[in-house]
Amino acid sequence: MVKVSTYFLMSLGAFGFWQSMDKLHVWIALHQDEKVIYPSNTFLHRFHLHHGIVVV
Repeated sequence: MVKVSTYFLMSLGAFGFWQSMDKLHVWIALHQDEKVIYPSNTFLHRFHLHHGIVVV
């Protein structure tokens, strides 16, 4: 009985993990092409200019 309940709970946990990863990958795919526009006087803008990072 313990083996059956352990198998069931592990299967349920794997299914939940699989579904959450699927939702995460869909969210990443939908948001990967978004462009972030920083105002020119923010900390991030100055940080990127100082370190030569180009944000497109």
